[in-house]
Amino acid sequence: MNKKSILTITLSAIALSGCAAPFIIAGGGAVGAMALKDKGISGTINDNAINAAIAAHLHQKSSELFTQVDVDVYMGEVLLTGFVKDPSISTDVEKIAWKTGGVRTVYNHIQTSEAASLLDFTNDAWITTKLKTKFLTEEGVNSLNYFMKTIAGTVYIMGTAESKAEMESVKVLLSTTNGVKQVISYINVKDMPDATEPQPEEPKGRIETGESLD
Repeated sequence: MNKKSILTITLSAIALSGCAAPFIIAGGGAVGAMALKDKGISGTINDNAINAAIAAHLHQKSSELFTQVDVDVYMGEVLLTGFVKDPSISTDVEKIAWKTGGVRTVYNHIQTSEAASLLDFTNDAWITTKLKTKFLTEEGVNSLNYFMKTIAGTVYIMGTAESKAEMESVKVLLSTTNGVKQVISYINVKDMPDATEPQPEEPKGRIETGESLD
């Protein structure tokens, strides 16, 4: 499986409008693809078709599995979330996703634990709502270019920033929103000349790239 390497940055608390949540840049980078606002009806239909195909395979395998795992698709990139009791189930679901036509990559964040409580679900929905409102009103950020969801206080976001400046604005919006414990980002910067993800200035803490630093 040709997954993007994961780059994790553990940041110390930053005093902005409050304590900043850790921001994890997972597989981001440059992209020449069109942003969501530009991809048109056909792109949306493709994502919907991929989502439906994966969901059908999950339901065919197990109706219980179908209810335990959430599938979200953005421009061919698949985000898997949910709660299962057996870690092998997570692996099986990922394999199903990879075998689906049109899938460019799969981000597997299925957790092996008990399902979230109703209170957690309500809090997560409220966090996502607050973030969407912020994105709509923030100057220089096009909310149409992003998909986000919150699970147990962790925000997962996929999308395409028009510039490095927009990327930085998005980071601040996400990391400083009340209730957000962590941010896992799959945001690309449109038309960057290389595949280097822009980094926060002088990040403090541990940087992991999935490769040995020796």
